Amino acid sequence: MRFLGMARDNFLPFVSILVLNYNNKKWLKNCLKSLASLKYPKSRYEVIMADNGSTDDSIQYVKKHFPWVNIVRFDKNYGFAEGNNRAARYAKGEYIAFLNPDTKVDKNWIIESVKVVHGNPKIACCGGKVLFFNQRDVIQNAGHKFTLIGFGYPIGFGEKNCSYFEFERLTAFASGCSMIIKKETFFEVGGFDSDYFMYVEEADFGLRLWIYGYKVMYTPKAITYHALGGSFQSETIPLHVFNQHKNILITIMKNFELRHVFIGLFIASLYNIYKIVEFSRSKRPDFIRALIKGDYHFLRQLPKTMTKRRIIQKNRVIRDKDLLKLGLIANPLESIREILRLRKLALKWDGVNHKP
Repeated sequence: MRFLGMARDNFLPFVSILVLNYNNKKWLKNCLKSLASLKYPKSRYEVIMADNGSTDDSIQYVKKHFPWVNIVRFDKNYGFAEGNNRAARYAKGEYIAFLNPDTKVDKNWIIESVKVVHGNPKIACCGGKVLFFNQRDVIQNAGHKFTLIGFGYPIGFGEKNCSYFEFERLTAFASGCSMIIKKETFFEVGGFDSDYFMYVEEADFGLRLWIYGYKVMYTPKAITYHALGGSFQSETIPLHVFNQHKNILITIMKNFELRHVFIGLFIASLYNIYKIVEFSRSKRPDFIRALIKGDYHFLRQLPKTMTKRRIIQKNRVIRDKDLLKLGLIANPLESIREILRLRKLALKWDGVNHKP
């Protein structure tokens, strides 16, 4: 064990587990039952369900069946980024763990995560192995890499779980569906960017941690089963396209050094053309409009983004080239290859994990 205090409950840090919910009643039973079975002292963790203005009866269901869960009700849907930022303000723990409602965790999820982050001030954040909810021998992610296109890709996506994924290592960022971080550090680096609403916020946040001099770790022993897209609201797909596109551009502009800003924006433009052609073939003009809207939003918000950039670059303690050497940022060719490969793989796995 990494620290002697693990042998006694009183030495274990208090952890606040945040489950951000939006109309996901059907997933809550599996998620909360797994949290009730954690191999971690009940007195050393709390579970907070922050509700993003759900219109189903999620709150009533949790009150009735899981009365030990603390419920925080928001007046509207603040999205993943700001919703979790707001939820974190209610956390009493030294550490906060973010968890999607469409997940189920292994009983050792928290204890194995705590072993990694506790007692090492430079390791700020930890993400475990994420497997598919209904294909538990298949990797959803075993860590991540950044790309110069402004977002990251999951290592091992769609591959069979094997010994290759059983080694603890540095990772670019932790999955937003299941991660743990010291609360003080979360607020120090600014939390998730609330302007993102949803998508790319985890990659942006992880990149910011590295820029500020912190490390993010992957541990295979903290296991989560995640229904990819299980909490997805299909009627809002154009909104998802819009958010992902604008957030990619903002992430490039805020975080990379100037040379990589130009490279990233150029590659992102090519990728955007590819998506427009793809959406044209599938006869989705609403998706194309969402991309154009994303470009417009990025340009309109550029002064605000540049203010954020100045703050981030002022606090930079590691160069992009060092992150490339560490293997945390993929080079341009790798970025393009992996994103196109994963785009095809995602179609294969989409929809097969949507039943609790």
